[in-house]
Amino acid sequence: MVLCGSLVLIAGCSSIVPSFLRGGSSDTNPCKVNPQSCIYRGQYEPGEREYAEREARRLNYQSMERLNQQVRAAGI
Repeated sequence: MVLCGSLVLIAGCSSIVPSFLRGGSSDTNPCKVNPQSCIYRGQYEPGEREYAEREARRLNYQSMERLNQQVRAAGI
C-alpha cells in the first residue's frame, strides 16, 4: 500500500516539472535546440565553481561506468 502511494506521489510530482527539464522532445528543450542559450555567463558564488566541476566529474564518471558496463555486457 505504501509503495502505491509513493508511485502516485512521484507521478504527481513529475507533472509539475517543465517538459524541457524532464527530457522532452528537442523542440521543447531550449538547451537542446540552442545550447549556447543555456550557458550562464555571470559571476560564480563562493564555492559554486568547485561544486560544478566536482559534479561534472561525478556525472562523467557515472556515464563512463554505464558505458563500460554496456561494453562488458555486450562482450566487446
